[in-house]
Amino acid sequence: MHERRTMLAAVGCALSLSLPSVAAAALVVIDFDDLAAGTVVTDQYADRGVVFSIDNHATAQAVIIEDIPGSQVNPSSPNALSNDVDPALMPVQIIRATFVDPGDGVTPTTTDMVSFRYTSDQPDFGRLEAYSALDQLLASAVSVEPGFQVSETLSVSASGIAYVLIHPETDVWVDDFTFSVVPLPAAAWLFVSALAGVLGLGVVRN
Repeated sequence: MHERRTMLAAVGCALSLSLPSVAAAALVVIDFDDLAAGTVVTDQYADRGVVFSIDNHATAQAVIIEDIPGSQVNPSSPNALSNDVDPALMPVQIIRATFVDPGDGVTPTTTDMVSFRYTSDQPDFGRLEAYSALDQLLASAVSVEPGFQVSETLSVSASGIAYVLIHPETDVWVDDFTFSVVPLPAAAWLFVSALAGVLGLGVVRN
């Protein structure tokens, strides 16, 4: 009995030390100002936890654009992400942001919050959709201030967001792309392994 209590105390102590570091979420904000205008955006931000693509056209690309001269719609000039509408590629291109483990930039992961500034060069209603890894729609948001160069914030919150789709009706600027990351430190795996070993020894002794 004494050994069991000692074991449980050790487990509780280890968990109390490890869980805060595992559960601490960090907000990532990408303003695209570190890339030059005209840059095709794919995995440049994989080490921060997200990769970008065009969802509905195999040859289309998401690119960095500069502000329209004289425009005041972009709160974090000079750059934003655009779907670079090509009249030959219809319907309008849908921007996809897929979340990955920033540790390796490849392994799929999830977030629980996505937010960004949405601006269109035409009066339209933009739509943000969040999906699970199984392509289940988890949450959505629609712009409420359609207008020429009107900027507003679109955001969604849900558990297990694997990717989001940004549906514009024309060409669009996406800026200050924000999402939460819950890193799992390598030390956490050591805690899991150690705890499993401790529990295994307890079972054998019993």
